[in-house]
Amino acid sequence: MGFAFKIWNQGNDGRTMGIRVADVSEVARFASVCTEPDIAGNYANLQEYLDNADIATGTPPMPYRRTVNVVWLNTAGYNQHRYFPGRILEVTYNGRERSTGGYATQAYVIVDPVGYAVLAPHHKSPIQAQYVAHPSHDVVVVMP
Repeated sequence: MGFAFKIWNQGNDGRTMGIRVADVSEVARFASVCTEPDIAGNYANLQEYLDNADIATGTPPMPYRRTVNVVWLNTAGYNQHRYFPGRILEVTYNGRERSTGGYATQAYVIVDPVGYAVLAPHHKSPIQAQYVAHPSHDVVVVMP
């Protein structure tokens, strides 16, 4: 099952580049495959985090984080396939608390800590990614 992502200047630091799930509704759909506990033991799976974020008031919930390996098969930025082991998928709140309570969410992975030069021209470019859950760590495959 593929998911809509975007190449994203998530770090806003002029060095790092990442990938970000395209929008809030895609994050909700993404929960169907992100089924393992977060690395801090706060949530049984992504859906539990999203449920908490949806009803939180005041302080946003702690982020949901998973260790992931990223396999980059897309030609955007790189001339060859790349492998980025040991990255962190983070799902966290996005913006202020809604007037009705709860928080919108975003999901992202900082892929390349020095990839700004090659990936910045592709900021906000849509990409497709596959996600494979595993008890110890997950895999994100950025598709061609």
